[in-house]
Amino acid sequence: LEARAAEMDTLRRQHIERTRHDAELARRRYMKVDPDNRLVADTLEAEWNEKLRLHTDVVEDYERRAPEEAAALDAETQQRVRDLVAQFPRIWNDPRIDVRERKRIFRLLVADVTLIKAETITANVRL
Repeated sequence: LEARAAEMDTLRRQHIERTRHDAELARRRYMKVDPDNRLVADTLEAEWNEKLRLHTDVVEDYERRAPEEAAALDAETQQRVRDLVAQFPRIWNDPRIDVRERKRIFRLLVADVTLIKAETITANVRL
């Protein structure tokens, strides 16, 4: 869970950097325009403002979500996950759980399975 949270944080930071870069490019285009060409200048200014607004929204969203996601991995949540992992064999083997539910559980846990056929068959499982 911590690795996934770190990966999501990295992706969000990269998104912030992309929007900042887009806003900077829009600013440069606006600054290079001939002031006498009002129509082009107005269009480029509107584009720059939109890129700045998008960047501000993305940064605010990141700052709002960061504390929530940090709290999501508190000690209580980690303990609940450990308890669930410890109980997994009992849950999986419970006769009251039908095949459909087992498939749902499997789909939630496993991202993909790759079979490699060579002299022997190798299965790579990605969680």
